[in-house]
Amino acid sequence: MVGAPEAATTVKATALETGLPVVATEITPVVAPVGTVVMIFVALDETTVAVTPLKVTVFWLGVVLKAVP
Repeated sequence: MVGAPEAATTVKATALETGLPVVATEITPVVAPVGTVVMIFVALDETTVAVTPLKVTVFWLGVVLKAVP
């Protein structure tokens, strides 16, 4: 602090406690009732085609050339 003597110190009256109380949540697997039927369909393709080509920048639609440099 500006103008404070060199020996000036600040001390808290009570110590601070860190952290939150420990809380544990038990997680167990969810089991489907007996007789539940599940159908899973998996589709595989030999090749995958991107919807948008990679590394293409379309900037010429917003650029107007100057008539005189």
